[in-house]
Amino acid sequence: DDDFRGPDNRLGAAAMIMAVMKAAVKFGFLCGLDGCERLLPIFRNLSLPGPKPRQQAPDAAAIHLARQAAHALGRPSAALGYALQFEGCVRAWDVIGQWVTMDDPRPSAVLTRGKKWLGPTFAHIDADMVLSITPMKTERTTGKRVTLDLSEMPMVVSELQIATGAYRTGPLIINETTGLPYTAQQWTTLWREVRAAAGLPGDLWNRDI
Repeated sequence: DDDFRGPDNRLGAAAMIMAVMKAAVKFGFLCGLDGCERLLPIFRNLSLPGPKPRQQAPDAAAIHLARQAAHALGRPSAALGYALQFEGCVRAWDVIGQWVTMDDPRPSAVLTRGKKWLGPTFAHIDADMVLSITPMKTERTTGKRVTLDLSEMPMVVSELQIATGAYRTGPLIINETTGLPYTAQQWTTLWREVRAAAGLPGDLWNRDI
């Protein structure tokens, strides 16, 4: 997430890599691939301690400061994103969307540099201020959609009142510098700037929202 330089983040990333490698070796063993039979018992005996549970949880006052800082930095779209994350209990990647390779079968009208973007747009908000999205976690499994009544979210309503005219078309959250949706790295980098400008704790990650 925000600071992979921290020990907990490095440990979490290493644990994820280990889990993927174990799954790959197990699959290779089941397929009868050479070498996997010898590797499997080795991987079974390898383990890493899990990262410490995170205790950080920003309150409404912290999100208000983050939104103010985002506006001061000329990033009103990010302010809307933070409001959606907080009041809608939505993961960052379900707010800003994701960039995928062109061979991904899902359709998209947002294309650049050999990639296409998938994510929520203003068209996903109906006349009753209800936003319908399919979270990444369910998109490739149950396909279950989530509906968010934005009219019940004061911060979101406030930000949407600012987003008028041409801005209220296309992707819900855009990078004002590029005019395109954020990449994961851009969103993380911006959060560090916003966090510092808002005077929020340095160990507060965007996903803690």
